[in-house]
Amino acid sequence: MKLGHRFFLINRAVVIAAILVAPMVAETADLPLVGDTRPNIVLIVTDQQRSSAMSCAGNTHLQTPAMDSLAARGTRFARAYATYPLCTPSRASLATSRMPYELGISINDQRLPAAYYSNPVDYPSLGTLFQSAGYRTVWAGRWHVPTTYPAHSPNASGEIPGFELLAFAKVLPGESIWEGKGSSYDGEVAAAAAEFIHTQVGQQQPFLLSVQFLNPHDIINFTVDTPKDPAELIPTVRLPALPNNLSAPDMGAWGKRVTVQYGLNWNNPTFRQMLYVYYRLTEVVDNEVGVVLQALRDANLEDNTVILYTSDHGEMGGSHRRFGKQSLYQEATMVPFILAGPGVPAGGLDRHLVSGLDVLPTLCDFAGIPLHPSLRGMSVKPLFTDANAPWRDAVYSVTSTNQRMVRTAQYKYLRVSKINALETKDALYDLWNDPGEQTNLAAVPEMQAVLNNHRILLYRWLLDTGDRFVNPAAGDAADLEFINIVNQLLGAN
Repeated sequence: MKLGHRFFLINRAVVIAAILVAPMVAETADLPLVGDTRPNIVLIVTDQQRSSAMSCAGNTHLQTPAMDSLAARGTRFARAYATYPLCTPSRASLATSRMPYELGISINDQRLPAAYYSNPVDYPSLGTLFQSAGYRTVWAGRWHVPTTYPAHSPNASGEIPGFELLAFAKVLPGESIWEGKGSSYDGEVAAAAAEFIHTQVGQQQPFLLSVQFLNPHDIINFTVDTPKDPAELIPTVRLPALPNNLSAPDMGAWGKRVTVQYGLNWNNPTFRQMLYVYYRLTEVVDNEVGVVLQALRDANLEDNTVILYTSDHGEMGGSHRRFGKQSLYQEATMVPFILAGPGVPAGGLDRHLVSGLDVLPTLCDFAGIPLHPSLRGMSVKPLFTDANAPWRDAVYSVTSTNQRMVRTAQYKYLRVSKINALETKDALYDLWNDPGEQTNLAAVPEMQAVLNNHRILLYRWLLDTGDRFVNPAAGDAADLEFINIVNQLLGAN
């Protein structure tokens, strides 16, 4: 069967296989209180889902009823950003509320620092914080920091700090679990999570269940084996329109070196085919999200469960003629962020700037767990009850060792340092008037004050969080030109 067909002939019957709950860590010493009424927590994370890839976000090219139902029951945050548009660094941030460079993670398949395993008091993570607070902490599906599916790794006991792992169906004969198997295994992950939820009926101990899906990440297969046979092509009438910024200028020669992944030489119909497939894969994972949500309803646990839905990063989807991630443009950095459950206003749309750093403190806040001082993020919970609650003015994202970004209410500033003698570049975009990032304002004289304010914002954040980008002692890892520019600005003030 050819690739163009495989995306759509997904047999979900196999996901109803028997599921085993396989604890991989010792039971917590902190027993739950009798009659514990704290809410259950369900964290659902997809992979490579851009924030606009939901019908509740106004996208008419796909239907996502499960995601839409969460938005209807809760609040959707329209300005949510990944800390790094790549799987492992972003997922490490979600679990620790620290920037990836603070964790020493800059590429895929790297492990959390040893301290997160040996010293959870001073280096807490999602599982260890909830486990020590008396929650039962369970993980279903993808991890990728570094093991993709720890439940299938014989040496992965304790791989995810503070979590027991839910087993799901065995790897199929001749297959291995790797980056491109979401369509094979997401259904099984959903079934494992649903089965666990049903075991919690009548239990007094609250639980934290993390459900991690791979799709729509399977779109990477399209880039490896783009359909060539005309018989495989999707009828044009069904294809999404091209993005408005398909041919937008980017930041220059550096883009061809550091903006991953594919598509620079594709023709326009191929981009449209890719978007069609991407949206179908998003609908597939929406179905699996629906399985988990239905299990909560069937178990009568929905009313006392806080659900947070997000993704690790987005997808360029043809914008700037780019496909994939590892870009600091909007399409790759912006992700879904939806909260639903007790204490969350229904049908809300919030435009505060939110980061992947905020996942952990938000969940802790809803569970009544004190926020550890090491956490970089903020809880969004106060935003639901206090219109004047203090909030940040900017969010930050990075990629590679040489790209940094700050987003404020109206503007986005990007700094890219030299790569093999390529030109150092600044970019400043007015996202209110130019959401597709098509006009770089960095060289416009009237914008120099805005540009310099964003340089200072970025510098102070990187300095505060220990990024080598602003540490002259880091040698090649530091952007000495940027450091000098900002020091001159600060000296002038």
